[in-house]
Amino acid sequence: MFCPSCGHPVSEGSTFCPGCGRRISHVQEPAQAAAPNPFGPASRLLDSLDRAMGGSGHVDVKLSNFFDAVFRRHARGEADMLFACGSPATTPPLANVSRFWPHPWLYSRVFLVLLVATLGLIVLVRFAMNPIGVPGLMFVSSLMAPFTIVVFFFETNVPRNLGIARVIEIFFVGGVFSILCIYPISALLPGGGTGELGASLVTGITEEVSKGVLIVFFVLRLGGRNYILTGLLVGAAVGAGFDAFETAGYVLEAFLGANQTNLLNDIIQSGLSAREVAAGIAQAGAVHYPADMDALFLEVVGRMPTGFCTHVAWAAVTGGAVALASGGEKFEPSHLASPTFVGIFLVPVAIHGLWDAYIPVLSDYGVLGMTLDQWIFAAAIWVVLVLLLHRGVVQMNQLSAAAQKSALAAQNGTPGTDGRGANLE
Repeated sequence: MFCPSCGHPVSEGSTFCPGCGRRISHVQEPAQAAAPNPFGPASRLLDSLDRAMGGSGHVDVKLSNFFDAVFRRHARGEADMLFACGSPATTPPLANVSRFWPHPWLYSRVFLVLLVATLGLIVLVRFAMNPIGVPGLMFVSSLMAPFTIVVFFFETNVPRNLGIARVIEIFFVGGVFSILCIYPISALLPGGGTGELGASLVTGITEEVSKGVLIVFFVLRLGGRNYILTGLLVGAAVGAGFDAFETAGYVLEAFLGANQTNLLNDIIQSGLSAREVAAGIAQAGAVHYPADMDALFLEVVGRMPTGFCTHVAWAAVTGGAVALASGGEKFEPSHLASPTFVGIFLVPVAIHGLWDAYIPVLSDYGVLGMTLDQWIFAAAIWVVLVLLLHRGVVQMNQLSAAAQKSALAAQNGTPGTDGRGANLE
């Protein structure tokens, strides 16, 4: 049998994997491209969507795979082993890459850590009345949802070819520069906004293209074979950085209020001196408890649900589309013209535009911090992500099996194949 994390051969009854050191809780069969449909119409819809994305049309997805390991006890060393990847010494050969559905769990612990830190900062600011915690509250609360999703895709990246240091680099650099890219793109495509459908769609195009530029940049920097699961991770990291910085800005605006936000804009744009800044703040009025703090807390809580299903999810789909278009080979810019990439990329663009638009009735009612139409769009983007995860696992299953067959053939002195039937000689 094989380790469900790294694919290393494991003897029957073993408690730990000799390859990656993780505890062997259970072993399942490799993901198969074809499987029976146990969920009726919903599964048939997933199969149809998979065919539309160029897949086999048979989706075998157990959502429990994404949550079952969350509720198990894990030793601290297991988290350390998860982060030990990405270097030549810790990236497994393709033949040893896991061919099993991943069972992520660390993302839930990261979420809890950030949630506890956010609650602690709320106590510090709201009840201890200590303003020193305000900047930390703005940034940590903005990280909570998007960075959790980044860790989720880090765990599901079974090729283990991208280390956490590189992911953090993509998060910060990609997040900042994807926001900066909006300005030249907006100059070429003006008229963006929210509320009205046309302006919202322009905003969707502008922001998704800006994130796409950074995703392509980092994919090109990584080089090598471009796997779907890795593309999802790169896209999620760029989108999470974008989301975190944008959300922190919105929380700051809520905290300052309209008058002081306008003053801050004047300060930045005019380059006033520190003395003039102080005089301007005094004229605008100091922050008053509890009104401004209540606005801060409402913004923190209100934007938390959207962090799981907006920029980080939209950009992850773009990253997966880039990888899917390259077919598991080295990415080339010409792949961006393929119908596969264009068709899938239009999904986050359209959902982003509709998300920002006002839709009668659906936009008038909400639950748990999101309107009804936003819940529909959140479900839609995660359906696409689950399909891409399925395609990614099937891709690694095929490539790993082909590599193992090739290695065995080399030992026997016969040629192998590359997973698509092509001779490796």
